[in-house]
Amino acid sequence: MKSRWLINLLLLSGAVLLTLVVWLEPGVEKETPKVKVTALEREQVNRIHLQRQRHPDLALEKNAAGHWQIQHDPLLPADSFHVNALIKLADQEAVRSYPVSALDLTRLELDPPASSITLNQTRIDFGRQEALESLRYVRNGELVLLIPDLYQYLVDADYSQFVRRRLFAEGRHITAIHLPDFSLQKDDGQWHISAQQQVSADDIQNFVQRWETVSALLVKKADGKGDQAIRIELDNPPEVISFRMTSKDDELLLIPDGSSIQYNLGNKDLRLLQPTQPPTGGDLGE
Repeated sequence: MKSRWLINLLLLSGAVLLTLVVWLEPGVEKETPKVKVTALEREQVNRIHLQRQRHPDLALEKNAAGHWQIQHDPLLPADSFHVNALIKLADQEAVRSYPVSALDLTRLELDPPASSITLNQTRIDFGRQEALESLRYVRNGELVLLIPDLYQYLVDADYSQFVRRRLFAEGRHITAIHLPDFSLQKDDGQWHISAQQQVSADDIQNFVQRWETVSALLVKKADGKGDQAIRIELDNPPEVISFRMTSKDDELLLIPDGSSIQYNLGNKDLRLLQPTQPPTGGDLGE
């Protein structure tokens, strides 16, 4: 009887020990929760402010329609790809993190920082690159984090690199095109053409679609003023956008009126100056 009692006790002890082994997993290192650069979610970010020692400050804001704009005079549409790449910083996981008090911030080039980004009200300072793994030191409040070096080139970018390359927002439709040689005007579903030349309805429709979807190969600071006027009328909401046009090295350049940037459309988009066939007068259906 006593031996059976001992056996049951040993079995119970073994079961308890096995439970503890499974629960505690001795020898297995527990994964520590990843620390993120900020407590923000990407979709919460509606303002970005960049401060750089080598470049002017740059601010981007999301408007009521949900589109990002560069706070410039005049306002410029921002490229969603570049903005979204920058916003990923909000929930970027750190490879390692340290309390500020444990580090020499001056040696890490975080005091003072060469550049900073503020997402809404949260400021992140950028320091030097870590040599071993090419990680970047950043600071948020009382924490220094090492993160993949994916953001520094965006933080230091010129404002022109954030300009949307597509001339018109997706979903906008053209109601009139006024070019140096001729004009197109849509009225009651019919295209009216000013020049007396031969053109098909399909050619006109394709021509308008090229304008509606055209994207620049490059956007940069304007290095000229343009010598010919172009005016594009859009719907939803009604809007008139004017450009000055010029060509350089057989490339078409457009400079929005009142702006300091230019859209380089490349030589292939000389097609934007004429439909496939010469236009003709009269009314053309869609």
